[in-house]
Amino acid sequence: MILKDYLISFNQLTLELIAKINSQNLECLEEIMDKRQRIIEKIENIPYTQEEFIKFCIEINLLDNNEKLQGLLNKKKKEIRQDITELNTNRKANQGYNQKFYTKSIVFTKKI
Repeated sequence: MILKDYLISFNQLTLELIAKINSQNLECLEEIMDKRQRIIEKIENIPYTQEEFIKFCIEINLLDNNEKLQGLLNKKKKEIRQDITELNTNRKANQGYNQKFYTKSIVFTKKI
């Protein structure tokens, strides 16, 4: 039964991560991911059969929730990558504009 308890905790953390990502609350994701990792390490240290593991995973719908989380993380990563690309493009455009402006301008230092 210890395996099932760990898997239920893991699944609850997965659902919590999904909710946080959907609500755009990204500040505490690392903490929750660390908790999930600790549960994985605990699961690795207990004896269980593969059949037990599969049975409990199916019973608590763990695989589907994990796939949802993976899809959300990939989607969020793609959005962030796109934002960074847009920022870089804007920065390069601004730098190019500023560079042309200052190299083409003539500055008079003498009073007339």
